[in-house]
Amino acid sequence: MLTDKDKPTSDPLGETSSCKSSVNDNSNLPPNSVHPSAEAFPPALEVLQLEEAPENAASIGVSKTTGNLKTTKGVLIAIVTCTAQFVDICFMSSVNIALPTMAKELNIASGNLPWIVSAYTLAFGGHLLLAGVLADRFGKRPVFCGGMLWLTIWSLAVSFAKSEVSLIIFRAFQGLGAAATVPSSIGLICTYFSGRDQNLVMVAFGGTGSFAFTFGVVFGGVLSGSIGWRYIFRILASLTAILAFSGWFIFPGERQTLASERKPSLDFAGAGLGTVSMILLVFAFSSSEMHGWNKAIVIAPLVLSVVTLGAFLFAERKVKNPIMPLQLWKTPGFAGTWFTALIFQAWWGACLYYLILIAQEVLLYSPLSTAVRCVPLGIASIITTFFVSSFVERFSVKMLLCASLLVGVVSNVPTALVRPETNYWASIFITCVLGGACTSVTYNVLAIALVASVPPSAKSLAGGLVNTAFQIGVAIGLAVCSIVQNSRSHGHPDETDPLARARSLTAGLWMATGFAGLSFLLALAFIKRSISVAAGPVTR
Repeated sequence: MLTDKDKPTSDPLGETSSCKSSVNDNSNLPPNSVHPSAEAFPPALEVLQLEEAPENAASIGVSKTTGNLKTTKGVLIAIVTCTAQFVDICFMSSVNIALPTMAKELNIASGNLPWIVSAYTLAFGGHLLLAGVLADRFGKRPVFCGGMLWLTIWSLAVSFAKSEVSLIIFRAFQGLGAAATVPSSIGLICTYFSGRDQNLVMVAFGGTGSFAFTFGVVFGGVLSGSIGWRYIFRILASLTAILAFSGWFIFPGERQTLASERKPSLDFAGAGLGTVSMILLVFAFSSSEMHGWNKAIVIAPLVLSVVTLGAFLFAERKVKNPIMPLQLWKTPGFAGTWFTALIFQAWWGACLYYLILIAQEVLLYSPLSTAVRCVPLGIASIITTFFVSSFVERFSVKMLLCASLLVGVVSNVPTALVRPETNYWASIFITCVLGGACTSVTYNVLAIALVASVPPSAKSLAGGLVNTAFQIGVAIGLAVCSIVQNSRSHGHPDETDPLARARSLTAGLWMATGFAGLSFLLALAFIKRSISVAAGPVTR
């Protein structure tokens, strides 16, 4: 039996100890003090406590070590997790520019093209919550490596798809694998690293995503215009296979933590209801762009999403070990940060969508030429990434977010004013540079703040929720902006005319600018100046 004296006071993962690091200075907290938000959570699961346990107790896997970027292992962990983020984003952005080539080869109707992208994002966004909980329960390493292996298999399947239906189905299975890698990566970063190193790796993780988008566009444009779009998936599949095996040997092993023989019960009802609600919501918003809001194919899943969400909330109040503790939303800073992330991504997802369409349909650039002209976006995001960590240490979270989001509002204006005769340097170039800098700062600060606001035992769950906000945000942003775009295009039947396209597409981009402004107001109203790392257990 372990007495209070024998219990560890500084568990490597912080399951039973206070976490003293913070996004900003927390010197006002006494040493080894517990963050106030921890008081909102009931005692942790018995399997996460080192209380009285029989000699034949079962065990669960917990990362056995922490480290820093001064070690080879720490550097390798940072490289593998950031590369995983890179691959996940590339699978989205590289496909966008290859859609016309795919449609021609597989005889896909233009109205069905969005599903090649949506199938991936639906599965991705809809399963992040479940993947985050599985990573927290059963270990980051097995969930990450299993997800990468699954992603490898279905990426190869996509590269050999012979029909529209098989292509869309295989893309959905791809999304399941990608969903497993994100929360496990973020959870690993937040439990293996601490302090400045954690901020640096989180910044690199977010910056990699910004760079991956630009790289994916260029990568997809080059391959689809040369050796074929199928090699996009074959080349990326070789990279995911390497990540699957290297992650198993590089990521921290598992140590044995005393626990009762009874395995922790999983909240299957909550997992099912939460995932179904998420998928239905994203499906409804994704379908609205193609079918309109007055169609049954949009209304039915939207209503069912609300119903299943209500059932999910009810279930989470009743079960012993909920998949998502509702107390999490009472944690200071969590809810405000999450909704800011949602609206921010509604802006950025729509901005990128219209930026590429305006370049090709108004300024009449080819896909490859468009890809090359988007390179400044990646360069700006990479350069800004190098400074984000020092920004986080010197300025408050609120100041950084508000300043960055204001830049985002301004960045849209030059392209929103574009006409067929407009010069690239006076429009798209400015949007790419300012938008890239804005997203690099905003994405990283939001991710750091959201993950930092939860107790250590919920880091992977928070990582999943960060990306859930981003996935849903894209669907909402595109759906709302497309309504504005379509309303403007009704008076211009000749949609092949660049001037007519400019009027309708820029209307959608102006709506996206409104989302940037709304995210700024949310950050101003609800983000705290300093977000401390929450300590203590969370009921799972």
